[in-house]
Amino acid sequence: MIVAIFDTNVLASGAIAKTGPVASLIDAWQERQVQVVISAHIWRELERALTNPYFASRLGASSRKAFLDVVRTTTTMITITVPVPSIARTRGDNLVLATAESAGASYLVTGDVELQRFGRYQATTIVSPRQFLDDLASTST
Repeated sequence: MIVAIFDTNVLASGAIAKTGPVASLIDAWQERQVQVVISAHIWRELERALTNPYFASRLGASSRKAFLDVVRTTTTMITITVPVPSIARTRGDNLVLATAESAGASYLVTGDVELQRFGRYQATTIVSPRQFLDDLASTST
């Protein structure tokens, strides 16, 4: 099974997506085609993101809680065990990279263009949701 980090922007978008690449990613995760790994940093960012007006207006409190319960129970929570790099512009992005390295993840799936520009960090390939779906499809055929 492929081990992947889903960045906060992918998870938050997945909470409301009905169609498109992010919705397909959530389906693949729930169908256990991919093992999603997160850290406390990603968890806290997700909790915060889902309460911002954009997501809160699209996702009621009970749906938000249900989605967070799914994330909590179906992802693998890891502790960041490697030094946090300082190669990205924000500490948050550097914590996401450290999460990927600590997890030994094959992929970091993100909508963050700055992170996507790296293409790779240590042993982790950094891709958009669409690219990840393409890679997932090619490994299952």
